Amino acid sequence: ESFGTGTVLNNWAQVRDPANHDVWYNALPEVMGELKAADYFNSRPAFFNNEKFIHCPSARFPVGVANGNNPLFSLSMNSKLIEGAQTTIPLGRIKRPSSTAVFLDNLLPGEKPVDPAQALTELGQPSSYASRFAARHDGFGTVTFLDGHAEQLRGGAVVETVSGPNRGKAILPQDRIVWTPDPQANPN
Repeated sequence: ESFGTGTVLNNWAQVRDPANHDVWYNALPEVMGELKAADYFNSRPAFFNNEKFIHCPSARFPVGVANGNNPLFSLSMNSKLIEGAQTTIPLGRIKRPSSTAVFLDNLLPGEKPVDPAQALTELGQPSSYASRFAARHDGFGTVTFLDGHAEQLRGGAVVETVSGPNRGKAILPQDRIVWTPDPQANPN
């Protein structure tokens, strides 16, 4: 679960709000014995330490981000698994777990996008998908799939780079990487 659908920047007050205790960046680190994102409300510079589970070790955050009102996430949860007001999806509804993206390297402000058509606003949100995928590892980025495996994938294998209505978004049809519970759905 992630707060919002990616259309509103998450701020520190939302991250700390007790109503958001089950959002992935608060729930998952706690299960792993690490501090929740909410625990950094009063120590924001420490939140941006790249050795934390919730960040890619290779990510470079913008200068001054620790003094801002919005936490940035260099890893994010796939926002296309959110369907309307339903913020959790029963695992049985996921038709292709081994191809369904759950977490991905997330594009941060100042990073080079895979394709110029990718979204360049509201970067660093805790929920994103192909339109905000970062290939910060020499043209590759990491995608973790629902079955638990992770892969380093070339940016062009995740983001559509061919001219057309889907450029900068998910590649269709959803075959190699699936963003939605049903691979027949259009995530774009």
